Amino acid sequence: MKILQTIKTTAAILLFAGVSSIANAQKMVSIQEMGIAPPTNIKADGKLTEWNDTFQAYNKSTLVYYSLANDDKNLYLAIKCSSQLASAKIIAGGINLIVNPAGKKSDKGATVITFPIANVGNAYSQLASVKPVGATGGLTVVDSVEIKELHKTAIADAKEIKVRGVKEITDSVISVYNDYGIKAGLNYDAKNNLTYELAVPLKYLNLTDGTPFAYSIKVNGIQLNNQPVAPSLSMSGGGISALNPDNTRVQTVTFAPTSVIGSASGGARQQASLSDDIQSMSFPTDFWGKYTLAK
Repeated sequence: MKILQTIKTTAAILLFAGVSSIANAQKMVSIQEMGIAPPTNIKADGKLTEWNDTFQAYNKSTLVYYSLANDDKNLYLAIKCSSQLASAKIIAGGINLIVNPAGKKSDKGATVITFPIANVGNAYSQLASVKPVGATGGLTVVDSVEIKELHKTAIADAKEIKVRGVKEITDSVISVYNDYGIKAGLNYDAKNNLTYELAVPLKYLNLTDGTPFAYSIKVNGIQLNNQPVAPSLSMSGGGISALNPDNTRVQTVTFAPTSVIGSASGGARQQASLSDDIQSMSFPTDFWGKYTLAK
């Protein structure tokens, strides 16, 4: 399996500003319950053009806007994420779509589709290559060229899907270019929001027409052997060190002295904020809902 160099990308993404938000988020429901038909000419490529920036729900636990939809062949999931931190978590560990036909809030007996996936055994060693300097509080605002390069890397790495609970598919990991009809795509829109699409053939889900099934959307965060990767973080000497449980240092993100714009205390606050963000990326967030197939 290809080792994705996700932490270099996601830690840098956490540092840039200008991510958009949707004004009516507070007015949206947090969990979609009603089945809907997908947009016409749907193509699960991650670009979301056909969805017209319209979503059924905004969930505060995962910080994503999303819609579930179905036709007579597939179940579709469309996601838009305008949170820097949640976008980084998605890139680092992917999203699980869990479908339980028995209506139970459990992944036992369920189909679990994970996209994108990453092997992050060497992830924390990549933090050393992220060296923000200058700008407000001592942290740089990444320029648009670098943002586009970071996005290109994230999109290029999102080429595998993990499948569990589908008897017809014996491989646990398949390519996005598979012959099973499972389609997935990751992208970014013009406002740097992460966009995501997934299509799963209904024949793999063992659903019954007219009977609600339970579903979960889970943002995994950084995972290693299906467990959160959460070394402790300490700050000293203008940097953040990631420590293993035995207190051996993994790597340090080095910060240059703060610029004239930012104060030393501001730089420390920014470093502490980044430390908290990296820690929180290690823990999954999720929610459950019920969905009845639209006819």
